[in-house]
Amino acid sequence: MTKREAISQIKHQFKKVNADAILSNKLVWSLVEKHSKWIIHREREKLKIFQLINLFQTKPCIEVIEAPLIDSCCDLKKELKCKIYRTKNKIPEIYSDFSGPIIKGVFSLDFSTEFKIYNPKEYKRVSNDIFSNKNELKGYFYNSYLYFPDKHIDKIQIEAMFIDELDEETSDCSPCKDCEKDSKCKKYLDKKWIIPDRLQAMVIGEVLKELSSVYIKLPEGSHEINKNENIKG
Repeated sequence: MTKREAISQIKHQFKKVNADAILSNKLVWSLVEKHSKWIIHREREKLKIFQLINLFQTKPCIEVIEAPLIDSCCDLKKELKCKIYRTKNKIPEIYSDFSGPIIKGVFSLDFSTEFKIYNPKEYKRVSNDIFSNKNELKGYFYNSYLYFPDKHIDKIQIEAMFIDELDEETSDCSPCKDCEKDSKCKKYLDKKWIIPDRLQAMVIGEVLKELSSVYIKLPEGSHEINKNENIKG
């Protein structure tokens, strides 16, 4: 199901009960995302998420740089007494569970190197554990960046359960930039809603409940909810 289809279904069902209601695409999708996140967070174990391969996407060709001194990791950098490398740009938003972001793997571009990803606290604990695997290449995820202490690598790729469908990237690692001209780029609302099919009805139900609770509190005669905040596309 695409985002547009999910929004259309929610609007249609809501108008059956509240015929005069005016709902913006932006409002409806923000609620879909909100409820998708906590439901995935709660249901991850039951769903056996890592077996649902259609939910995982790979973002290739992510540039890695040495973390600047002003970076928020600088305290750990001083403590570990080593250089720390990190992704140049933030990683697109990833669904999370009780352990952190749902990441299936982080690899070099040729898959010859794999990194085990931790949160900063767990990374520090494992690094100081004399019984840990010293040959394991480790990194940690913090503030939407991936960090790699003591390991310089130019580019990496990550397979994860991203919240949004990623735009395709060309073989030379350059992303499509002009969605009006590049057929590989989709308009935002035509991208897939990344969630297990079996949870779609649950999320839609939660969105409808929240919309109903907001709508009944509107001033008498008012039927608009964020009328001017539409997503283009």
